[in-house]
Amino acid sequence: MLDIDQGCRRMTVPEILRALEQPVGLFPQAAVEAAVEQREAITPELLRVLAGVADDPAAYVKRGDYSLPLFALYLLAQFRERRAYPLVLRLAAGPAEAVDNLLGDTITEGLSCIVASVFDGDPEPLIRVVLNPRVNEYARDSLLRALVLLHFEDQLTQAQLVEILQRFWRELGPDDVPGWTCLVCAVADAGLRQLLPQVRDLFAAGRVDLHQITLEDVRCGVFRPRHWLMSKFKRHNHLVQSAVEEMSWWACWQDESEAEPESIGFEGDGTPQFLDSPAPTTTTAPPTAPKIGRNDPCPCGSGRKYKKCCLHKSTAAGFGGG
Repeated sequence: MLDIDQGCRRMTVPEILRALEQPVGLFPQAAVEAAVEQREAITPELLRVLAGVADDPAAYVKRGDYSLPLFALYLLAQFRERRAYPLVLRLAAGPAEAVDNLLGDTITEGLSCIVASVFDGDPEPLIRVVLNPRVNEYARDSLLRALVLLHFEDQLTQAQLVEILQRFWRELGPDDVPGWTCLVCAVADAGLRQLLPQVRDLFAAGRVDLHQITLEDVRCGVFRPRHWLMSKFKRHNHLVQSAVEEMSWWACWQDESEAEPESIGFEGDGTPQFLDSPAPTTTTAPPTAPKIGRNDPCPCGSGRKYKKCCLHKSTAAGFGGG
């Protein structure tokens, strides 16, 4: 079918799906934009893909660089497709390692945004996933952050959020340190100072991972003004407005011809030296720290992987600083 307005042939839904399955090279922006233009036609197909992944995430992990589920998640989030909500929760509740491998960094950097964007008004299914200690701990943390985001988006009142968090206090197992730690982070993110006495008790009982958050972090957070907390939180947690904006900057789409030259070290003054580059003639500002992968060694020196150590703390609401 010809698109007379654009003067070129429009992509069909099957063509869009094929283009999003295993993109090669640059970000497939034309296919994503075509999906948005044909929202009504492609939504059932994206839901079908998501249902298949939720049923058996491990099978999709075996397919290697199969990217369609990630595009489905972000497009359905942009569409505010409420039918995706139970499917996303089923996926998050899948085998922990398979979910981690399938979602990659999206499990910590995008899942809260996606869940809040497709929220259908019923927090109960989300609560059940968070209460399950067998669920991937990063998925649980993201689901709790989705609840905080829904509060900041006025879809949950503070009273409703507090009631939900109090339920976690009643139902989390005493040895569920990841669950308690995520809960404490949510209290600090949302600035719920009325829960501070209960948080103190958790620290006193040794139920919180101090590599991720400390009592001082919580104190700094809960006494900040709401507008400050909301602004800080929404730097990393927000409703999905555009799949293109959310995904196009990922390193996997970077044009190698535009990639930064490989660094081989630094001069004594902190100036980076690059392969095939002449020696610099002027002093430049020290480079910013590279992004740390979740499976890289933690920069704190603990010897643990970043995802098992300081990842949560570095992505929290930034309590100590401005």
